[in-house]
Amino acid sequence: LDWITFAIIVWNFSVVGMFSIFWRAPVKTTQFYLIAISALMACLFTRLAEWTTWTLLVAIAIYDLFAVLCPRGPLKMLVDLSQERGEPIPALLYSGMAYEDPIPKEKTEKVDETDDDIIVDLTKNEEEEEEEGD
Repeated sequence: LDWITFAIIVWNFSVVGMFSIFWRAPVKTTQFYLIAISALMACLFTRLAEWTTWTLLVAIAIYDLFAVLCPRGPLKMLVDLSQERGEPIPALLYSGMAYEDPIPKEKTEKVDETDDDIIVDLTKNEEEEEEEGD
């Protein structure tokens, strides 16, 4: 792998990552880039001396407490500014929630009745069906 190919690969990874994190991209793509960057940072921290890693960890924890809990902290200022402007909260405040389809395909089936399509929930147990029938 020569340096030109490596530079092109890194450039493409960086550009797609910037678009997926700071602009619009599918949820799975954004989550992939956030996990990849976190893993790369973890690899970087393993190469540092142990005392440096612990010092950075403590410093980040103290700053995080300040940013979240302080009434004049950066997070409070960011939220206030975005509410003033009526804009969504910007970059890197993200959800790590697992992505799921709203209606899983294996738990539903379509039943054709007249002209309308009805979705039948196959997850109901027999007791619920008996209660509905009474």
